[in-house]
Amino acid sequence: MNEEPTPVMLVATCRTSGCSIEGLSITAPYYPNATEPTYRAVCGECMQTITDLSPIPDDDEGNE
Repeated sequence: MNEEPTPVMLVATCRTSGCSIEGLSITAPYYPNATEPTYRAVCGECMQTITDLSPIPDDDEGNE
């Protein structure tokens, strides 16, 4: 039996010039792909590939 892969929460930010949501960061679960790049995203507004994917910041980071 195959187990479903565990999603990773990432922040995706569209950087396409002129896109109506350019610079807006969206946090969502991403499932790993079988080939590189491991995680992929496409902007739902301009339909361009999002290359700015990063892990969500830890709640503890910077909160001392």
